[in-house]
Amino acid sequence: MRLSNKQILNLPVYTQSEDFLGRVIGFEVDAANHQIVQYHVGSSSSMKNILTNTPDFLISENQVIEVNEEKMIVEDLVIKELEEDPEKVKSGQTAATSINSERS
Repeated sequence: MRLSNKQILNLPVYTQSEDFLGRVIGFEVDAANHQIVQYHVGSSSSMKNILTNTPDFLISENQVIEVNEEKMIVEDLVIKELEEDPEKVKSGQTAATSINSERS
């Protein structure tokens, strides 16, 4: 299945456990192999993210389980890393990085 950038942007992002993380506000493409390597996700509580394209989370393509026209599903590990060790997130040692935590 192919999705256009219009279909990907604003796509709701959920974990496997059905926790809502936010919406896709951008993505990065590897020019060498023409594939998306990272998704920028803005939290549902911050309209500022949508307007400024500043993500709360960076989701690596290897954390994505499924993407369709309705939603993106990512590994539960994304939330577990954030809950278990916020310091690890601040230092950028996790696969999903909370941008807002780094700013604190």
